[in-house]
Amino acid sequence: MKNTFHVGRRWNIDAWSWSKNADGKNVAHGSRIMRFPKSFDIRSPGYSKSMKHVIEEDWYDVYPYSLVLWPHHFAENFRSGNWWIKRNNYSGLVMELVMEGNVVYECQRKKYVLGAGDLFLTYPGDNLTIRSGRGEHSRELQLCFSGTAVKLLVETLGISECHTIKFPDFRNSGGIASRMRAFIPLLKNKKPEDAPTNSLKGYELLLFLAESFSRMDDPCLPSLLTNAIRAMESCLHTPLSVKGLAAELGICRTTLNRLFRYYLNTTPHTYWKQIRMEHARQLVAAGQFSFKEIAARLGFSSSLYFSTSFRRYIGVSPSVYRKEQAKRNNTV
Repeated sequence: MKNTFHVGRRWNIDAWSWSKNADGKNVAHGSRIMRFPKSFDIRSPGYSKSMKHVIEEDWYDVYPYSLVLWPHHFAENFRSGNWWIKRNNYSGLVMELVMEGNVVYECQRKKYVLGAGDLFLTYPGDNLTIRSGRGEHSRELQLCFSGTAVKLLVETLGISECHTIKFPDFRNSGGIASRMRAFIPLLKNKKPEDAPTNSLKGYELLLFLAESFSRMDDPCLPSLLTNAIRAMESCLHTPLSVKGLAAELGICRTTLNRLFRYYLNTTPHTYWKQIRMEHARQLVAAGQFSFKEIAARLGFSSSLYFSTSFRRYIGVSPSVYRKEQAKRNNTV
C-alpha cells in the first residue's frame, strides 16, 4: 500500500458551544470545528447559511512535498448577514483577500477593519476572531498552506509580524488576486506531476508578499502621496493629467511616479483609473442612476465608452452586473 502524508483534514462538526439564558434554557452559541488536537474553530449559529462557496478546491494528500510547503485549499467565499468565527491555535498559514465589502479581524488585542484590496494573514498558532463588517455582504479569496517549513519561511522572509497588507492594484493582471487564483487548476486537477509546481508557486507567492510588505515598513504614507490621492478622488469626472497633478503638489512628474511605484506598486494614472472604476462599480450596484448619468458623473465621453471600460475592468457589462447585484440582494 502506498504511504501518504496527510497535510490537511476536512473539518467536521465536533460539538456545539452552549450556555444557559436567563430562563435556564440551553442556548447554542456556535458549532465547534476540529482540525487537530488543540486546533479548532467556533462558528456562529447559522454560519453555514451565511456563507456560500463560489469556488472551492482542495488537494490534501501528497507526499513528500507537504513536508516543506504545500498550498492545499483555495476558496472564493461570499458571506452575508451577521456572522463570526473564532480560530483557536490555527494549524497552518492562511491568506484572505477582501474583494468586496468589509470584514473585521481581531487578533492580539488589535482590531483590523479590512476593505477591498486588503489581505489578512493568519499564522500557525494564532488565536483570532473574524466577523462581518459594515454592509450587507462581503466576498473574499482564501488560500491555505500546510507544511513544516511554513513557520520558518514567514520568519526568514520577515512577514511573521505582518497581519495586513494593502493591494490597491489587486484586480490587475499579475496582482495578488490573479496570483491566488493561479492555484485553482492545480488543486482541482490534483496531478502528481504538478505537485512540484504547486509547492514552487507557494514559495513564489510568499516572496511576493514579503516584497509587498517591505514597501510598508512605514505604515503612514507620505503626505505628498495622500494629498495626491485626495486630489484624484475629487476629480474623478475629469481626465487625469499626471503632469498637472505633480505641478499642483509642487513636485516633478518623476517624483510623483516614484512615490506611487514605491508605496503602491502602480502608476498614478493606473491608480486613478482603479478608484474611478471602483466608484463606478458602487454606482452601478446601487441602481439609483442610469448608465448614461454614471458615465457623465465620471467623465466618460459616452455611455458606450463607459460600458466598454466597465466590462474590461469588472468582466461583465454594467447591465449584467446590476442584475447580478439585484438578484444577490434579493436572495441574501
